[in-house]
Amino acid sequence: WLLSRAGVMRINTQSQEIIDYTGQIPGIENKYLSDLVRVGDKLFISFQGGLIDYNLNAKTSKQYSTTDGLASNSNIAISPDPSDADVLWISTFKGLSKLTISSGDIQSFTAEMGIPGTTWQPRVFHIDDRYVWLTIGADAYTTGGIARLDKHTGVWKSWGYELFHFGRTPSRFDTYGAAADGERAIVEEDGIIYSYSSAKDEWLPITTYHQSDPVEREITLT
Repeated sequence: WLLSRAGVMRINTQSQEIIDYTGQIPGIENKYLSDLVRVGDKLFISFQGGLIDYNLNAKTSKQYSTTDGLASNSNIAISPDPSDADVLWISTFKGLSKLTISSGDIQSFTAEMGIPGTTWQPRVFHIDDRYVWLTIGADAYTTGGIARLDKHTGVWKSWGYELFHFGRTPSRFDTYGAAADGERAIVEEDGIIYSYSSAKDEWLPITTYHQSDPVEREITLT
């Protein structure tokens, strides 16, 4: 499946045939499309205005917006839950939302994340059977940080920008990359890579950089 700003296409990798679905999916015409995820027989497509659930078999669509409980209708990114095929985690401009696909129920989180200004664009960077990890971006009004939801208990834990200050005075958090695996997590902030110690509940620097070094923008844990 291929998403462009203006449409949705499917490419048959064997025959190389391209099928344009744009005109078949009600509600996406003339929309600025931003993300697409397929779960079973459904396509979930985000745009500046909300989220569309399109059933490929029934050829029907349903739209979700703030009226249905989404935290925001803009800057939407969709993350399937690898441990629960019935759940999507939806990052928005003003918070994180959880969509239960079978029921259509939406639960949204904003201030619960515990970072001042968390109503500004959280981004999911890891999901497993226990945790959802997010980066919280900084802008002119917020300082950002890292937040983690324990799915078993519903409890949020957060770490503000002031914890990422190796060798400098912190003022904001702007990560280029982050990765996690259960209790383990690493993030890059201002060219320094930090590793989370669950025993100490601290973010410890593991690599530093010289001004001339390239910034790491993709991080993985193996």
